Amino acid sequence: MPRKPLQVNLQPVLDLQRLIDLEGQHRVERELDVHRTTIQRWLNGQVKIPGAQRLAIHQMLGDLPGTEGAWRGWRFSRGELLSPDGETFGPGELNALAFRRRNGLVGVGYEVGVDALRARGRKGRRVEVVVEGQRTVGGHDRVTENTQ
Repeated sequence: MPRKPLQVNLQPVLDLQRLIDLEGQHRVERELDVHRTTIQRWLNGQVKIPGAQRLAIHQMLGDLPGTEGAWRGWRFSRGELLSPDGETFGPGELNALAFRRRNGLVGVGYEVGVDALRARGRKGRRVEVVVEGQRTVGGHDRVTENTQ
């Protein structure tokens, strides 16, 4: 008796193919902990992709649960956060952004930012401002100021 064709939701298969196109099949096999023939069966529609692997595929593509798609297209690749337009962010850049936010420096010019840091300094607290690629007043790349 011939087998009845399996009814497959096409979206998980398309997501899997997109992930393979982005990351390569070997990496996807390793991350999902499945054999290459399993991947082929999923892609051919012979077997449904199980729920745990579907969730992992979504996470690898940046579609995280509970975010209503706000992070869709963002993903990690080779230890960096990769935006949908291909821009990468390393841990240092994200730490620098967090520092700027904590100190009210997001969206302000360099001089205004240094003044804001100086104003936030406590007595005896040392404030150090480092800006790569910019020259500061006095011709130094590193400004160190005691706020006493």
